[in-house]
Amino acid sequence: SLQSYNECQRSMKDVLDRKVLSFENENNSRCEQQRLSAEGLANRKIAKIETTIETLKAGKKFNLIPAFEGQIKKQEELLEQKLTRIKTKQETDIDLIDELVGGVIIVT
Repeated sequence: SLQSYNECQRSMKDVLDRKVLSFENENNSRCEQQRLSAEGLANRKIAKIETTIETLKAGKKFNLIPAFEGQIKKQEELLEQKLTRIKTKQETDIDLIDELVGGVIIVT
């Protein structure tokens, strides 16, 4: 009957919704870990370069400083690229999942 069909459909939708929520939570957690790791690595590299720049200033080797400042800018650009990729991975397109889900319901 139509009522049985609707109950089956609601039941399948509930299961799918729980699975999607679980996937989104795991994905968000994984992406957050990747974001923190990328930021930590970039910050460590930038701090090391800044220390080198301070050493160069103390040694009055000013002509080398612009190259190291360029390295800092490069690290910042790489971080932004990584963060953009991570954000893209974090976005889940639920509409596509609805199109992929299907099944056969036999109502007797």
